[in-house]
Amino acid sequence: MFAGLPSRYYRSLEHKVWVMSPPSRLIYRIMFVAEWQEDIRTALPGIVECLNDKSSDVRQAAIWGLSTLGAQGMDYVSALLFDILDIVYS
Repeated sequence: MFAGLPSRYYRSLEHKVWVMSPPSRLIYRIMFVAEWQEDIRTALPGIVECLNDKSSDVRQAAIWGLSTLGAQGMDYVSALLFDILDIVYS
């Protein structure tokens, strides 16, 4: 659901979430990461198909897409871990 949103939209959601209590933020982030993961599962077969394409441009675009998704995923997961630590140490 959220994976296709521009990063600035995600950032505006982040600012709204930050005013929530740490447990509420954690629940929000878990839902966000779970939906993002489902979007990735849906997209992966198409990406793999592009990686096997004869055109180098298509393969390069698929590699760029995978690296972008990986960076987004790390951003989401690191924010999730930050909230877990915030709850544990507060």
